Amino acid sequence: MQRADTSPTPPEPEKSDSVDLSGGGPLKKAGQIARRVGRWVAGAYDATKTAMAIAPTLGNLVIARELAKIEGFVTGKEPMTAIDYLRTRAPGLYARNISGLLKVASGPSEAMGLSLDSLLEVERHFYQVLAPVKNASGIKQVPPFIRELAEAPFRPPGTPYSAFVFLGDKRKADAEQIMTLWNSPDRPPLNPFDETDDRHRIWQALGEMSQENSLPVFVDLDNNAFTYTGTEFMAKRTLASMVERNNNFGDGFLDAGLYYSWLTTRLDSYYKVLEPWLRQQNPDLIGQTDKIKDELNPPWLGGSSGLGPWPAQGRVEKALDIFRELGKKVDYDKETAEGLCAYADAAISLDRDLLTGVQTHWIKLLREVGHEGRHDILKPLQRAWIHLNIIDPSHPDFDLVSPTQAPLLEVLEGPPPVIHRRPYDRSLALGEVVDHSLDGLGISERRAYVEETKAGIAAHKHNLEARELRVREAVPGYGGLDIGRVLRGEYELSEVNARLKELKQSLNGEELPRDQNLEVHRHYAILDWYANADRRYGDVDIGLLADAPMFHENPLAVSEYYQPTESGYVSMFPPEKPAEVKLADGQPQPKVMNVSQVFEGGGGRGFAYVECLKQLHESLEKNEGLFRIDEFVGTSAGSITAMFRAAGFQPNEMRGVLERVDFKEFNSDAVWLMGGVDPKVRGINRTGIFSMQKMYKTVYELLSEKLGIEGRPILFRDLPNKLKLVTICLNTDLPEDDPLRELIADDGRFVMSSETTPNFDVVGAVLASSAVPGYFHSPQMEIARAGTDDEGNQEIRRYRMQFSDGGVVDNLSISSATNDSEKRALLVLPAHYQTVDPDTGEVISLDTLNFDTANLDKIDEHNRVLYRRFTPQLSELLHQANQQGTERTVMAFNLGTDSQQKLPALLGSDYDQTEQLHQLAELQGFARLSMEDS
Repeated sequence: MQRADTSPTPPEPEKSDSVDLSGGGPLKKAGQIARRVGRWVAGAYDATKTAMAIAPTLGNLVIARELAKIEGFVTGKEPMTAIDYLRTRAPGLYARNISGLLKVASGPSEAMGLSLDSLLEVERHFYQVLAPVKNASGIKQVPPFIRELAEAPFRPPGTPYSAFVFLGDKRKADAEQIMTLWNSPDRPPLNPFDETDDRHRIWQALGEMSQENSLPVFVDLDNNAFTYTGTEFMAKRTLASMVERNNNFGDGFLDAGLYYSWLTTRLDSYYKVLEPWLRQQNPDLIGQTDKIKDELNPPWLGGSSGLGPWPAQGRVEKALDIFRELGKKVDYDKETAEGLCAYADAAISLDRDLLTGVQTHWIKLLREVGHEGRHDILKPLQRAWIHLNIIDPSHPDFDLVSPTQAPLLEVLEGPPPVIHRRPYDRSLALGEVVDHSLDGLGISERRAYVEETKAGIAAHKHNLEARELRVREAVPGYGGLDIGRVLRGEYELSEVNARLKELKQSLNGEELPRDQNLEVHRHYAILDWYANADRRYGDVDIGLLADAPMFHENPLAVSEYYQPTESGYVSMFPPEKPAEVKLADGQPQPKVMNVSQVFEGGGGRGFAYVECLKQLHESLEKNEGLFRIDEFVGTSAGSITAMFRAAGFQPNEMRGVLERVDFKEFNSDAVWLMGGVDPKVRGINRTGIFSMQKMYKTVYELLSEKLGIEGRPILFRDLPNKLKLVTICLNTDLPEDDPLRELIADDGRFVMSSETTPNFDVVGAVLASSAVPGYFHSPQMEIARAGTDDEGNQEIRRYRMQFSDGGVVDNLSISSATNDSEKRALLVLPAHYQTVDPDTGEVISLDTLNFDTANLDKIDEHNRVLYRRFTPQLSELLHQANQQGTERTVMAFNLGTDSQQKLPALLGSDYDQTEQLHQLAELQGFARLSMEDS
């Protein structure tokens, strides 16, 4: 059973001062939303402190940065940097210790159902446990838990993952005992603890998670192992993401266990072999690299200054200055390798040394230094890689790239997993640094860096052509490639990869002289990267699809998380406009009441809608043909319900849909975001704890099955019913005169709909609307407009929009409902997410951030009883109102408790109509709030 953290009772949510249904403007008073946003901005620093406490998975001051951007939208001022934002909002806090943060942030975090001091405790523990440790000789070793995960793929089938247990600092011994027993090869076949001992329950829970093929994680922070709090849930989901991979981009292992096997093999080779050799070859250089690592070390790992997982900004600047100096020594002259090798060794040392989890010191450096700092770091990186790669065997510096005395390093490749031993090659290792940098960069930085690197490679066309001839001669089984065609992109990708596969297979099957072997490996590496870079990092490939006539007026927009299927089949686009939900089988009668349904945001509390919709539907069915639900409107988590309804899922199907979907799994990719190792979710300039990649995949699969669409994104125009979703546009590079900019309000509010954005990816729109700030990584959409260049040639122009949760500015978007009639009715329906358990007398509820449904049956029963107080009379009430001229009813579902709203609120477009509606309600015996309370 879920239980809320002990905390003060949060204040009742505010209600609107008044309503105005007449002019199509905002429902609330003109200043009401502005005041709410102002209060939200004024309290934004509290939210920042709460989000910061969820480190290390935030990994940077990105939350402060995103909130600063939102404040910039609201105030019209230039957004501050994250550091300035913190210093301005609470001077001196940045330099204070953790206890100061706890003191000022505990209140707002507890109001969210989270315990800040507990979050800090468990996240600090994760940060430290997942960091490398040193043995008695002072040599770093792979973190024990990561090594445990690395062994999973090589254990007998059915062997559960190793367990991770955290019971607080006071019960470390108990946690260690449980993990030691569980992770032992001689694990007890039966629960080793007495049933009266709470460790019995912990062992039992680990077994239940193992049966679900999940990482067995148990976190208890309040000494009650039989219930869990929101804080414990978040901590569990953070660590559980370690074994949940949603793609095979990056280092190519969809199986998380194989990724950790690759990582462990790589770390062992670095700590035991490469690092000692580098230190012996150039102790001064490795000393400089050690200084960079020390400056990046945060307080949680023993750093001298900073805050939790963040080093102080002055220390970051020192680390950047050291590396800048190394970059200045890079000689861009292709005839010499002077300076390149020292730079390469430093970058490789940072890339191969783990800070914590899956985050290397290299990713930590790129994350902390910001955009301008990254530019200074990455410019010499790609040049050094290219020049070390193309040096030919006749050049005197060839042996510097991979010295004859270089150590042999182990590397795991696959699948199937195979370990090879290869000599240390600075070019190949530096190529990995380039690759890992691109894995974590944001979309715009990544695209720019890929283009710049490709241009650098193409500039050495003659060197590559000469080497191509030498490679063909050395490897007879290789069919060869026309380098000019590769660089111009004239090959089909499948053909290039087939030739490169020939080359790789020949490499593995033939013994070549050392110099030839090195050159062939480098040739393969750079051509493979060049040919596959545009797809390697999970970028959306729209191709020429956006040039179809249907996209000329309304552009195509595709979520960053969309991935084409392998089937090759692509569903046709529908030409028709969305229909309406009809409650009658025949033609609508002349006098029909149009109905808009509006769903409030509220995270996991939105499960309460299911029974409310079912009861409402049963009521309206009594007068078939008199009502037409012609649109659904949603914000935040309410957008999920609105989207499913617009897709044609009936109220009696909604519970089944929710039972098929484990919404808790939407809290995904926390560890991969932290490490910046998954290109699909990036991570270097991240904006939240969890990515929304798994949510996209799950919702897309449900819609694809329902609508019969595959091979392409599902658009608003594909839905059988009209849909409107509210979000905030945080950033965009759309031109100032682009029509889409007219849809962005001054506070960033942006409504996507079947009418205004018919060609937007509807699953991406749901993500955009429900991306809780600081909790979810702010999602992006790629916008493609067909156009012509300066010479009149056809081209596809690509832009981006980045979004955040629409609930920040418009959580119950009544104002977004269609205003197509002079007389409208507003019916605000309560959807209770809380009740009293009839068996225990305890208050039980659904939680915002936790999508657990353990209490849903009892809350459904509560809402069933509630709705049967008024739904039997609702159908006739609306019919009579329609006969008296009310042409549209906006049904808005308000998530709340019995103390906040006991019965429906009923309002008209003006006072007279409101009075008329209440008179009709009185005649029908319709239970409601009084006219004054409404």
